[in-house]
Amino acid sequence: MKTCPTWTYLRDGIHLRQIANTDPLTAWQKEGYLMFEHLLEAVDSDYVRYITHVEAQFEPRPATKVSTFVDQRRAGRSGRDGTSFAPDVS
Repeated sequence: MKTCPTWTYLRDGIHLRQIANTDPLTAWQKEGYLMFEHLLEAVDSDYVRYITHVEAQFEPRPATKVSTFVDQRRAGRSGRDGTSFAPDVS
């Protein structure tokens, strides 16, 4: 199984800290946490860079005329089916 080279580097550095008489567990926790924070910052940076370069592309819609109430009134129709709203006076 392959390991991340960064973790291998951290492990090797911790062995050196043990030789220097520092607590290797505390050093591992602190440096591992700092590496994780740097990873999160890099992910955030990459995400922002990716999002700011996105270009939205829209497909053109076919041209259609939407008839409005005003257009129908001008044409002499009032209702949707072309009938008048006025009561039938017969």
